[in-house]
Amino acid sequence: MELGRHMASLPTSCGIDFVFFDGEELVYEDPRDPYFLGSRWFARQYRDHPPKYRYQYGILLDMIGDQQLTLYQEQNSMSWPDTRPLVEQIWATASRLGVKEFIPQVKYEVRDDHLPLHQIAGIPTCDIIDFWYPDRTMRFWHTTQDSPGRCSASSLEKVGRVLLAWLREQKVKDTEPK
Repeated sequence: MELGRHMASLPTSCGIDFVFFDGEELVYEDPRDPYFLGSRWFARQYRDHPPKYRYQYGILLDMIGDQQLTLYQEQNSMSWPDTRPLVEQIWATASRLGVKEFIPQVKYEVRDDHLPLHQIAGIPTCDIIDFWYPDRTMRFWHTTQDSPGRCSASSLEKVGRVLLAWLREQKVKDTEPK
């Protein structure tokens, strides 16, 4: 949310959309219950009713407020040829800024909202997610202990600083639909 306050300071005429998805976790019995309700709907709308603009990239931020922030590169994000450069740029930006929590190594594959954005809408989308828990006693995800008190303002600031710096480096491409 804090990133939104900084968008007007970016030296670009390119638009930036913030999209918030819900329904990802609506799973009681897999495969009966659908995943990614919001991102699938968004991706279908984008594909079936193309807007006058085209998205250059999508960046999914998920679980980035962990007190022990560890951000490895997600396997799908690195395996897609159109998304890999995005991941490499973001992690290179983090390296230049000295943000060591961005680790330039693939550690896991995650089923997340970046899948329908890439597979249905064709938007190169990377997943920046802290899905690494070296200390198993600190794993609060999907428990009643997963609460705001477990979040870190410092972790959120580091991710925001990296993304803001990366955004400032971007060149606007021709994004008119073909």
